[in-house]
Amino acid sequence: MNEIKGFIISLVSAAAASALIEGFVPDGGLKKYVRYLTALVILLVLVSPLGKLIGMLPSLVAAEGFSYDSVDALSRANSIVALHIEKALCEKFSVADADIEAKFDGERIIVRTVHVPWLFEEDIILYIANNFGVEAEVSFYE
Repeated sequence: MNEIKGFIISLVSAAAASALIEGFVPDGGLKKYVRYLTALVILLVLVSPLGKLIGMLPSLVAAEGFSYDSVDALSRANSIVALHIEKALCEKFSVADADIEAKFDGERIIVRTVHVPWLFEEDIILYIANNFGVEAEVSFYE
């Protein structure tokens, strides 16, 4: 709120100063240059918040600026990642939804799937590491 108030004060001040300066300049060739300069000043005041926003973009985009607030948030986020992993594995390896389960146990992602002849543990681990950036423990069941 203070930023908006400061912006409005700056804009009104620039407009008042521009009007005052233009009032003291005599008519003639110099007046059009003074109007041009005062218009540029007002334009710069109008665009100044964009400069602050652009300056903030790198910190908004950087991953290091993100942190978990609690262990619960970390657990929920990893549980969501496990659901995405489960869906991706079903699509990639042509396994039915009921035959595969991925969950977060508090420390790591655990994947359990029915044993299929064309599916190898190393393939699943490598796929998860390459596409999701996490290590997973994989086990098969009959």
